[in-house]
Amino acid sequence: MNQMTLKKICSSINSEDLFLYSSLTKNKRRKILENFQLSSDNKVIALVDTSLYKTFTHGLIICEKGLYWKNYWLNPAKRYSLDWDTFMQSKVQLKDNHIIEMASNMNFDAFGCRNFTPQLVHLLQTIQQPNLSNNAADISCPKSEVPQFVQTAIRKQLNILEVRLTDALYNDVLNIIGAPYELSRNPFEKEEEYYNECIKQILLQIEDLIRKGSTNSEVLLKATAFTIEDLSDKDVLWENIQQKMNLIQTTL
Repeated sequence: MNQMTLKKICSSINSEDLFLYSSLTKNKRRKILENFQLSSDNKVIALVDTSLYKTFTHGLIICEKGLYWKNYWLNPAKRYSLDWDTFMQSKVQLKDNHIIEMASNMNFDAFGCRNFTPQLVHLLQTIQQPNLSNNAADISCPKSEVPQFVQTAIRKQLNILEVRLTDALYNDVLNIIGAPYELSRNPFEKEEEYYNECIKQILLQIEDLIRKGSTNSEVLLKATAFTIEDLSDKDVLWENIQQKMNLIQTTL
């Protein structure tokens, strides 16, 4: 794998969870090599740090020869690795709100960088593309697909409400809940700004759907509020959004 292309991609990402190896102090670089048992001839490009206090003890290492990682919660004593040839044949996907399937029976636990997880999935999938060098500039502002656990939560809440589940109703709630996944985290300097924009987009979707009269507004608001509350226990994005969504609950 071309290390210059990898470095270009990683350099375009603005995240407090991703560190360029070349920007770290000598002591921190040495600590990373020791913690992940990397040889000095395997050039390190970047690190996604999932350790509790950003101490570089756990996370995902992007190297010239492949990917190396240690999970903080899932089997923390084990070290995982994938060479680039094997990785290019695997299917990277988000299994849960912070569990990334890197290959068959090989998972990366991104809980320690869960705000960065959708962008990390996009980064890994971009690396797998054959025309990698042409896509190097596309990684910084990805839009994320609505994760499966979010779709499951929507259906769960609609069933709890005991309403007739139609494709139109499900899609309306999905459009609302999916609004934050249309945003990129990168343009926002502060997390507060990002979460405020997420809420703004959710409210705009609600306003638009109610104005069109496509769904019973009371059912729509209840399903949205209950889904957000359910997701707030599973994902930090929705935990923050839920704290700011009193407007919807007041409307009910």
